[in-house]
Amino acid sequence: MEVKDEKLDEEEILIVKVHKGKCPINIMTTYGKQERGEAEAKEDIVRQIDMWEQTIVEMQQKNEHILWIGDLNVKVGSDDPGIKGNHAETTHGGRRIRQLIKRRNLQLINATENSQDYGQG
Repeated sequence: MEVKDEKLDEEEILIVKVHKGKCPINIMTTYGKQERGEAEAKEDIVRQIDMWEQTIVEMQQKNEHILWIGDLNVKVGSDDPGIKGNHAETTHGGRRIRQLIKRRNLQLINATENSQDYGQG
C-alpha cells in the first residue's frame, strides 16, 4: 500500500493507492472550498476542481481505478446527473463537477439507486 499526500497551496488531497491484482485502486479524499458567490471564491473553486481533474487524468492514463470520496461543497442539483431527491439548485462548482464527471467517465455514487436506500430502515 502506498500513501501519497499532495498539497497545492492550502488545498489538501490524500490518496491511498492499494495494489491488489493487476490494477491498483486509488482512494482519493478531498475537501472542497466553500462556495460563497464571490468572484475570487469561484476562481479558487475552478482551480481546485481543475487540480482534482488533473490528478484523476494522471491515474486514468496509468489505467488505475479511482474511488473519490469527499465533501466537495458544491450543489450538483436533483436532475440527471445530479442526485435524486436533492435540492434542485446547481451552483457554478456543481456544474464544473458534473462536467468533470462526464469528461472523465466517472459515476456519482450518490446519484445511484443503491445510495438512495442507504440508511433507510
